[in-house]
Amino acid sequence: MAEPLSLYTGIVASLGSIIAFSETVFEYARKLAGAKEDKRKLLLEITAMTTVLKDLEEIAKARKLKNTQDLMRSDGPLQLYKSALEDAEKKLRPDNRFIKVTERFVWYFQRGEFDDIIGRIDRSHAIFNTLLNV
Repeated sequence: MAEPLSLYTGIVASLGSIIAFSETVFEYARKLAGAKEDKRKLLLEITAMTTVLKDLEEIAKARKLKNTQDLMRSDGPLQLYKSALEDAEKKLRPDNRFIKVTERFVWYFQRGEFDDIIGRIDRSHAIFNTLLNV
């Protein structure tokens, strides 16, 4: 049975929103000078996820995406990735002019905190890849 058009419309909108948010967080991280290895890892993960999300968005626009309801679950991969981005953004987003200057040189993540964010991105990436290959 085909999925209703409204479900695809919701998925396309959600994917578009998360892609835009990914690009924002990417820019925040890109502007930082510290923690080169961690920063590189985060930038690579966000880039890879953005590519996968854009692929999913095109498939959803064509109404060829399977397991669409799994994507929209509150504990699904979209929410998992979004929560990881939100946590990264809290640490990376400049709040005022003074902080904008100083944040370019400071990496605010603690080791366990950063590893948790990367782990959630990796898990959501694996789920998205599975959906693309089904």
